[in-house]
Amino acid sequence: MASFHQANQTYNILYRTGCCYLIKRQLQGEEATPDWLQNMAWREIFGVYTFDDQHLLMKLEATDIVSFLKSVKV
Repeated sequence: MASFHQANQTYNILYRTGCCYLIKRQLQGEEATPDWLQNMAWREIFGVYTFDDQHLLMKLEATDIVSFLKSVKV
């Protein structure tokens, strides 16, 4: 973890029983996202989305989500 800090490398941490994984990631906002997705985080990768715009939600199709998730570099 110290080497990530020294290199100014952003990362996510995944804790599992007996293990801790550090996963490099881009800075938030470096990758373009569609209008319906305000920010990208692990919860969105796993399919949990929070919408504050009902109009965008009503226009959203499952294919929009699938297409975007296929394009994400994890």
